[in-house]
Amino acid sequence: MAAKELEKLQVLLGHPIQMLTWYLSPALNLANRDLVTSTHQHGWAVDIKCPEAGTPKEIADKILAADLRYDQLILEGDWLHLSFDPQHRFLKLTANKELSAPSTYSFGV
Repeated sequence: MAAKELEKLQVLLGHPIQMLTWYLSPALNLANRDLVTSTHQHGWAVDIKCPEAGTPKEIADKILAADLRYDQLILEGDWLHLSFDPQHRFLKLTANKELSAPSTYSFGV
């Protein structure tokens, strides 16, 4: 499912997508993120960049205007997190990051 939607995204952007993170085993996910609920451990989530297609915000705007089925779209600053979990909740979030604190999230991108 994620691969099929990523193919649609590739066509939409017209440029190769840089995959920063995709599948993380549960143990690696816990070691790196400390989130047992992350959909990276099920292969549903990807962290991407595509500088040739624009900033992460510009890419998010293109996704929102297109017919891509996603569960979460999170603007993470330098990259975009997309989850294709079958729940398809269409959550749009922006990460608020501080150096010494865990990220918090606000609704919208």
